[in-house]
Amino acid sequence: MRRAKNGPYLPVAIFMKDGEMKAAVGKEFVDPNDVWLHAVKNPVSEADYKYALQRGHFPDEPPPRTVGDNNPPSSIEELIPLETQEALDWLKSIGEIKSQQDADIAGNRVTELRRLKKEAETAHATEKKPILEAGRKIDGKWKPLISSVDDTVRALLNAVNRWGAAERARLAREAEEARKKAEAEAEAKRREAASKGQPEPEDVPLPLEPAPPPKIQVGGARGAKIGFRTETIAVIEDYAAALQHFAEHEEIKSCIQKLANRAAKAGMQVPGVKIEKVQKAV
Repeated sequence: MRRAKNGPYLPVAIFMKDGEMKAAVGKEFVDPNDVWLHAVKNPVSEADYKYALQRGHFPDEPPPRTVGDNNPPSSIEELIPLETQEALDWLKSIGEIKSQQDADIAGNRVTELRRLKKEAETAHATEKKPILEAGRKIDGKWKPLISSVDDTVRALLNAVNRWGAAERARLAREAEEARKKAEAEAEAKRREAASKGQPEPEDVPLPLEPAPPPKIQVGGARGAKIGFRTETIAVIEDYAAALQHFAEHEEIKSCIQKLANRAAKAGMQVPGVKIEKVQKAV
């Protein structure tokens, strides 16, 4: 049992002597009624009791701290760095888990660290709560306004993009018609000259190249103009072929692994996937 919230676990003995029930916590005799409910939850063997009584810690616990014992850390901010460093130092000192006792010590350290983590998370949430509430109040004031601007801009740009596509098509169509008209006029002049036995007119242009895509801009009266930017996008026409091309990509492998794990947990059989049962310390 512990006498303090973050104190060490102490060996407790409850026994009969001279027809009377006795109890001791460590080397101090106490009233059995004061410790019975605490001690009965975690019974230990007599050998472990004697081990803890002699050495100050149970076999499956790390040795108690020897530095700063007169002023032990009390706050979670002080305890966590000490506990994590001690755990890592212990793991480094043994190299690997080689015995049940090592595994027990590791397991107990995990339990203690998780307890400290829970305390830290609670303290973190408590300390941060007023800040979050203030932040939510500020968000409630400004985010709807900002979102309304984004939504309106998106609607306007979508409309502009639809118009822009139609306008580019119109301008391209007019440019193509002008090109074809110029070529037809040039061809007519060549034929007329040929029919009269005259040389080809020097001012007749060569066949014209298709006009480049027209550039469009809108706005500008209230600031910068809105331009159109060319973006390169992929339009997947054969999904299976594209998937086969990217089959060895690490992102695809990771995605397939996640989907396969999800299917395995649901008991689904997937072609090319073998389901195994593995045990992990939790």
